[in-house]
Amino acid sequence: MSESMTRDQLLENLQRAHTILAGFANLEQQDQSLKKQIITKIPAPAPLPPKYKWNVGMWFVFTFLAFIVLYSLTGSYSYYGNDLYYIVIFALSVGCAFGVKQYMAWKNKEVATINAQNDEALKQAIQAGTQRNKETVAKMNSLAEHMESWRIAWQEDAASWYPPDYMTVDASAYFLKAVTNYQADSIKEAVNLYDEYLHRNAMEAAALRQQQLTSRLNQTLEERMAQNEEMIQGLISISAMNLGANIASAAANVVTAVNTGNIATSAAATARSSAATAQNTARAAQAAGRAADHAANAAAAARNRR
Repeated sequence: MSESMTRDQLLENLQRAHTILAGFANLEQQDQSLKKQIITKIPAPAPLPPKYKWNVGMWFVFTFLAFIVLYSLTGSYSYYGNDLYYIVIFALSVGCAFGVKQYMAWKNKEVATINAQNDEALKQAIQAGTQRNKETVAKMNSLAEHMESWRIAWQEDAASWYPPDYMTVDASAYFLKAVTNYQADSIKEAVNLYDEYLHRNAMEAAALRQQQLTSRLNQTLEERMAQNEEMIQGLISISAMNLGANIASAAANVVTAVNTGNIATSAAATARSSAATAQNTARAAQAAGRAADHAANAAAAARNRR
């Protein structure tokens, strides 16, 4: 059927196929996301065991211990042989044992209350989880209806002519682009181009992996350690960048101040040098004047002798 399509028909059919595949893929992605939201397990706290267990033997133990304590506190030689005393002591001992039993029952009741609260919280969590799952399933059912409409559209519009092994969004987009750009005039040509494209990408990826593996195999231990050190230094450099900028700014200010001081010092030295030069010139002029005076005096003395 595809061979008998005109170019316009092929473009229209490819556009329709791509729209169906893209719409179905989008719904499928949403469906997978909803499936992950299904609650399948709610953690339940382990029930707390009773703190104390009472039995017949404990009656005897606590009664005997209470009797010994009471007898040591109240007993005296004057009560020896007094049956009423022993009866009272025994009754009090039984009462103490009963008090211990009631205390244990009270503590066990606290544990039972905590377990009941945990059970109630678990029950509420199960109810909430069940409700949430119902809502999620309702959304999934709605998506399923839309997906079914896309499936029916595919069976009616594309299943008869579209290659079944290329039912992906990427493949349909490539086919549409190839026909649109006059790289292919039929589905067969578009499929061949797509196969070449996949093979070329696979070969390039394999070559890149091989190149990376070869590079790693040829890398010595020292080179690996140096590379790791460079990575660490790079991180340190990035972390210290702002601090370095602040220090550089402060250093520039200091250098500027030093240079200004040097210029002032140089100007002062130049002024001192000029003053010294002026003083030397004045001294030379004075010496020349004295020499001229001496010469004039010598000439006058010579004329007088004549």
